[in-house]
Amino acid sequence: MTNKEIKKERGFTGGGITTRKKSEQIAELNQLIESINGRFSNYQTFPTSFINDYGAHISHKYTVNQLSLDYARLTFLSKNLDLEGLNIVEYGSNLGFFCLSIAKRFNSNVKGYEPIAQYCRSAEIIASLIGVEERVTFLNHSVKMRDINEMDESDLLIELNVLHHSGSIFDQEVMSKCGGWKSYAIERLSAMRKKSRKLFFQTGNMSNGKALFSSQESVDFVSEILRASGWSIQAIGMIANLKPDRLVYGTYTEDFMDTIPRYKCRRDAKTNTVVYKNTKSGETIHLKTGLANRPLWICE
Repeated sequence: MTNKEIKKERGFTGGGITTRKKSEQIAELNQLIESINGRFSNYQTFPTSFINDYGAHISHKYTVNQLSLDYARLTFLSKNLDLEGLNIVEYGSNLGFFCLSIAKRFNSNVKGYEPIAQYCRSAEIIASLIGVEERVTFLNHSVKMRDINEMDESDLLIELNVLHHSGSIFDQEVMSKCGGWKSYAIERLSAMRKKSRKLFFQTGNMSNGKALFSSQESVDFVSEILRASGWSIQAIGMIANLKPDRLVYGTYTEDFMDTIPRYKCRRDAKTNTVVYKNTKSGETIHLKTGLANRPLWICE
């Protein structure tokens, strides 16, 4: 089913959202983003095109609680992969930053799966406001292991910081049958490989307060599970300078993995910040939250 057919089926053409007044759309959007107060709320920022045109009208109650790296991650992706005109699918699209930004900037057709209904709806409204509703579709649906075989094939599959929640938020029984998180991760990534030519991927290392692997081993551990699942690593992204105003991803390859910074992280209860220690240089810095220690991966 095409994006246009899905929109027609769900009532988003004709007398739907595309013909509503912008003031009504903004009012609904503000109501939606103010109503979410859960574990995965306030993760993403809004696309640049939306902020430029509508930022002044968005509720001040919506603030990003995470270390905001959306623009930095998109910059890394677009520098290392030609996104023009691709068919792209994202698992766990949240507020839709990546889907919406790519559809707007690169004329790609994008489909995002998001289990939080308010965010799925919010992303639909933003798509209409920035004029990409014909190229992007959002579906209120999580993507569990059993769902992957039914997913659309794509040129690029995006999954950012979803995998480490498996076994706690979803797929508990499946992980048990797989024999643990690492085995589950390899099986899931293998299934995803059958659905897409390329992968843009990131995962955390904590699940319900327990470490799946140590933060300083993220580069080596994740590269191992990617290779074991059949993916070929094309580019690795890591932030080399943890100054708050310079959070930019450098690009590395497998041949130079030893040069990639590794960070040991811990939560400082006194300051309620995350302490990052560069295991190579010994440099230590406090940042708002985690995330900056997690490598990015572009694979095929």
